[in-house]
Amino acid sequence: MSIEIIKDIKSTEQIAENRIKDAQTKAKEIIKKSEDEAERIIKEAIDKSTKAGKILVQQAAESAQKEADNRLEMSQKENEKLKDVSESKFSDAVNLVMERIVNTYGNS
Repeated sequence: MSIEIIKDIKSTEQIAENRIKDAQTKAKEIIKKSEDEAERIIKEAIDKSTKAGKILVQQAAESAQKEADNRLEMSQKENEKLKDVSESKFSDAVNLVMERIVNTYGNS
């Protein structure tokens, strides 16, 4: 009877060892899956952040271009006004000079 008890004990120990090995294997698989999932989530977050950053940069560039275009247009309009004013002043100045010349030499 003691041999059978020893065999039962060894069998039980073997079963326990197999269960421990299975549990360790499953634990390693779970850890690997968790690490893979964490890596995927991190990569996804980085991709989303990168895309969001690119969109913000693009929007800022578009806004800056619009502002630059507006300022250029305003500057061109101001230049046209100044040109028109200077042309009219130039014409007035020429007339004034001619009038003085005519009056000065015309009255002599």
